[in-house]
Amino acid sequence: MMKPARTGLSLHPWRQVTVGIVLVCASATVAAAPVQAAPLAPAATPTPTVRAPSPTTQVPDQDWNQPRESLQRPAAQLVTEARESGGLRFAVTRTVAGRLTVETRSAPNPTAARVLVAQAQRSPGVLSVEPDTRNMHAFGSPATTSTAAATNDPQRTSQWALTRLKAEQVWTSNQAAGMKIAIIDTGVAQHEDLANSRILPGIDLSGAAGDGRNDGNGHGTHCAGIIGATLNNNVGIAGLAPAVSIIPVKVLDDSGSGYDSAVAQGITWATDHGANVISLSLGGPDYTEALDVAAQYAISHGVIVIAAAGNERQTGSPVEYPGALPGVVAVAATGQNDSFGSFSNAGSYVDLSAPGVSILSTLPGNQYASWSGTSMATPYVAAAAALVQARAAAELGTLAVPELTAVLTGTADDLGPPGRDNDYGFGLIDPLAAVAAVSTPTPAPTDAGNSLAAATALPPELVVEEDLRSADDVDFWAFDVSVASRVNLSLTSLAADYDLDLFNAAGGRIGSSQNPGTTPESLTLDLPVGHYVAQIYPFSTPIAGSRYRLSVIRTAAPTVPGPVVLAPAASFPGVGQARVSWAAPRAGSGAPATGYRVAVSAANSTTSFGPWTTTAGTTHTFAGLVRGASYRYRVVAVNGAGQSTVVTGAFRQAAPPSVVRSPRVAAWPAPGSATITWLAPMYVGGTPVVRYLFQVSAANSTTRFGAWQPVTTTSRTLIGLLRNANYRVRLIAVNSQGNSLPVTLAFRQAR
Repeated sequence: MMKPARTGLSLHPWRQVTVGIVLVCASATVAAAPVQAAPLAPAATPTPTVRAPSPTTQVPDQDWNQPRESLQRPAAQLVTEARESGGLRFAVTRTVAGRLTVETRSAPNPTAARVLVAQAQRSPGVLSVEPDTRNMHAFGSPATTSTAAATNDPQRTSQWALTRLKAEQVWTSNQAAGMKIAIIDTGVAQHEDLANSRILPGIDLSGAAGDGRNDGNGHGTHCAGIIGATLNNNVGIAGLAPAVSIIPVKVLDDSGSGYDSAVAQGITWATDHGANVISLSLGGPDYTEALDVAAQYAISHGVIVIAAAGNERQTGSPVEYPGALPGVVAVAATGQNDSFGSFSNAGSYVDLSAPGVSILSTLPGNQYASWSGTSMATPYVAAAAALVQARAAAELGTLAVPELTAVLTGTADDLGPPGRDNDYGFGLIDPLAAVAAVSTPTPAPTDAGNSLAAATALPPELVVEEDLRSADDVDFWAFDVSVASRVNLSLTSLAADYDLDLFNAAGGRIGSSQNPGTTPESLTLDLPVGHYVAQIYPFSTPIAGSRYRLSVIRTAAPTVPGPVVLAPAASFPGVGQARVSWAAPRAGSGAPATGYRVAVSAANSTTSFGPWTTTAGTTHTFAGLVRGASYRYRVVAVNGAGQSTVVTGAFRQAAPPSVVRSPRVAAWPAPGSATITWLAPMYVGGTPVVRYLFQVSAANSTTRFGAWQPVTTTSRTLIGLLRNANYRVRLIAVNSQGNSLPVTLAFRQAR
C-alpha cells in the first residue's frame, strides 16, 4: 500500500522566476570520504510510545492556493513596475473549482491599469496579480549539423551521454512506457526519429495557433530527442526514455522568447492534462508569483518539475527561475570528463547535474545537431524521473514528488566536494541506481538487531525488506549521515499496523511516525552529521510471511522560505538613501535564516543590478542613489543550507521638496512687525518636509540678507522692521534629500 502524496514540500532553497531556455555542462568526480560515526552507547530497548487512536495529520509546508504578497501591494506601485518593464500587461492567478488558472490582462493607460489591478486584487479566488514581462528566452549553442545514416540507430555511438548514463542497462528493466513528459519550450516538430504516436497533441501558448507540434526554433525538438528518440528503428539516435510519451507545450515563440505568464500557464495546463514529469529547459532572472504558484500546483498534484539551472556562469551565475523555485529540481550541466560546463550556473539552488556539453539530438527537418547547455542536461533528468516513476508504479505504486526527488538526489553520483555543492548539486544523475532503488531492495540476511546497541547496519543503498516475526519482535536499523541534510525515512508495504521511531547516537528519540492501520509511516527530518537508528515495531500482531520495506533517502538540504517585504523603501533617511524593510521567513519550512542578501539596480534600470550585500537584520539602507530615479531591489534569506527565493520590489528614489507655495504677508500684528505665512510644498516624489529656512533682507535692499533661520511651522513673525521700508524674504523647504529652490517674497512694511 502506497503512502498518500504529500503536497507543497519545499525541498530546495531559493527559487523565483522568469524563464529562458538554458544549456550547460558538467564537473569532475571527487570520491567522498566516509564519515566515521561514533558507535551507540549500550542502551536498553525503548518501549514503543503509546499513541492516540486518531491519525497523525501531516501539514504541508506550503499550499499552492494561498494568496500571495502582491495582493497586499498598492495598485499604483504594481502599475509603476509594469510601466518600467515596458507595458501595462498583468498576470493574474486564481483558483476555479479547485484548479489553477493563469490569466493575462492588459490596460490602455495607467489610470485604467490601476483600476484593473485593484479590481483583480479584490476578486474571489485570486492568488496573485503582478506585471507580466516578456523575459522568457531560450539558451542554445548549436555545434554541428548532420543527417542520419541508414543503419540501426547509426548515431548512437556519438551519444557519449547515454554511455555515461549506462542507458543500455537501464533499458533492460524499463523504457518509461506509460509515462508522459511535458516539454514546455518552443514546441516539438515532426521528425523521423520521434514516433508520431508518442508526440501527443499539446497546446500553443506563445501566441500562435496550433497544438504545440510545430517548432520554428528547434530548441524544443532538440530536448524531445534527448528524452524520447526512438530506439532501434534504424534511424538517427536513441532517447534515454525511448518509450515515453511527450506532451509539447509551446510557450516560447520561434525566436526563443516569451512571457512569464505563458510558462506559468504551460505548467498548469500540463498538470491538468496528465503529465507525470514537466521539463523546463528555460529560465530567467526574476521571481514571479505566477510561476511559483504554478510550480507548487504541479507538485501538489504529483507532477515533478525539472528546470535548467542557467548558462551564465561567466557573468556570475545569477539565480535563474523557475529552477530556483521551492520544490523544483534545478539541473546543471557536465561534460565528458564529468566536470561542470564552462557556462553552467553554480548556486545553492542547484540540485542535480547531467550531461549537457555537445549533446547530439533531433532538429526540425529530420536533422541532427550537437548543442550545449543546461537545456540539454534538463531532459536527461526528466527522462530519468520518468524511468524511476514507471518502475515504481510497477513495483510499489506511484511515488509522491518528495519521494521521487529523494530517489533522484539520493542515488546521484557525487561529484566535486563530498555531499551537495553549488556546482553539481547532489551529483550526476544515475538512472540505473535510481531505478534499482525502487525495484531491488536488499532482503535482510537475518533478523535485524533487537536493541539500539545491536542495530543492524542498513545496506549501502539504504533500502531493505524484512519482517516482524511476532508481536514481541522489534527491528533496529542503523545508518550514518555524512553530510548535514534533510533525510526521509519511509516504511511501506505494510500488511499490519507497524510504527517507526528514529534515535540519535545518544539514544534519544528524535522522531516518531504512528499512523493507524496499514497506512505507510514517514519521517522527514533535518539531520546533522552523525549516527542514527530506526526502530520498527508492531502495534498490531504481525502477519506471518509479510515483509515491510524501509528506505532512508536524503533529500535536499533545509530551505528558507522567501522573506516578505513589509515596507519597500519605507523611509529615505539621508541624501541619496533608501531604507528597505522585510519580515523574517515564517517557521515551518527549513532552518531559521541566519542573514540576508540585498542588491539594488542601476538608476532607471530593470536588469542591471549591483553586487549582493550581506546584512544580519531585516532592514537595509541603500546609499548613493540618484534623487528622483527609479530602482529595483532584490532580497534573499540565507542559512547554512543555501538561500531562499528572491523577493523583488521597486521604488522611486525621493527628491528634495518642490518650492514653497503661496508666501504672503498675513498681518502686521504690532508696529515694526509682519507675519509671513506660506503653504507646504506639493508632495511629489519627495519625503516629508522637516523644516524651513527663512531669510530676510536689510531695509530697502535687494542684495543684503541676514542669516538663514530654521522654522518648523509655516509662519514666521518678523520684528524690528522700519515702517514704510521695502523688504525681501526668502524661503527654502528642507527634507531628507536636501533643499528646495528658494522662493522670494517682496513687501513694503506698513506705516
